[in-house]
Amino acid sequence: MTSAPWNPAIASESSEPGPLRFGDWFTESDELHVVRVIGESFVRGVFGAHGSQGVLGQERRQLQQLVTDARLRHAARIDVRQSDDVSAALRDAAGPSEPLILGRRARSRAQAMVRLGPVARRVLRAAQGPVIMVPPALERVGAGPVLLATACGGSEEAAVIRFARDVAAHKRRPLLAVHAFDLPDPEYRSGFALSTPALGHLERERRERAERRLALWADENGFSHADTRLLQGDELESIVSLAESLDAALVVSAAPPRGPWEVMSGPSFSSDLASHAGCAVALIPALPSAAQARA
Repeated sequence: MTSAPWNPAIASESSEPGPLRFGDWFTESDELHVVRVIGESFVRGVFGAHGSQGVLGQERRQLQQLVTDARLRHAARIDVRQSDDVSAALRDAAGPSEPLILGRRARSRAQAMVRLGPVARRVLRAAQGPVIMVPPALERVGAGPVLLATACGGSEEAAVIRFARDVAAHKRRPLLAVHAFDLPDPEYRSGFALSTPALGHLERERRERAERRLALWADENGFSHADTRLLQGDELESIVSLAESLDAALVVSAAPPRGPWEVMSGPSFSSDLASHAGCAVALIPALPSAAQARA
């Protein structure tokens, strides 16, 4: 994975300016690389080989107008491609290790059933480099810190930590590592008929275990106590709420590899985070630890 300054590809698959605005803040190169991919077979089938060139030209003009309307600091290089595999073409545009900035389907507070979209999900499943998911109508990048959402794992989080530190240092933002733990839910409590003292003991035990785990992780990875925050409650809701309250510029999280059964079981935490946060979320492919690889 390359270090800052990055030269990301910014995917613009709609008329929403959010990815462009975030990319304008994130990019430190001379120009933005703005990419749009259209279905090759569909265009050729409807318009023919010659007509497809007209479609590409129209897409370039629309994309240029979107860039102009967004009033970006950087100049933009418009890159319109044809491919029947949109997600693969977007990954190719970014390269194997540069970040890909991509807009999600749903707006920040929308109650949409489809929040990421099929292209974004395919990109995330096959990504080798960072993928930054952005609310489509993002108006500005938050003035607050970069948040690192950690599960307090081992070596598999090394790339995640490095990316978060690079962004925070390069953009001159504080870096705050956050770890969330939850207490037993009401069904658990009622099912085991726990007394109030027993429940209090269990809650204290869980908190103390989470505190020890975060402190050990911080010590191993060079974070001071002031650079960490322990959150109590649902992991997704806690981190999304903290990002909003701190006006976070970016949340960085691991995107562990998922097998077929895990994909069928529903969205991962990282996908849920990217689809619900009010700010951009960088998902970094996390390699399995040595212990996981041997398992």
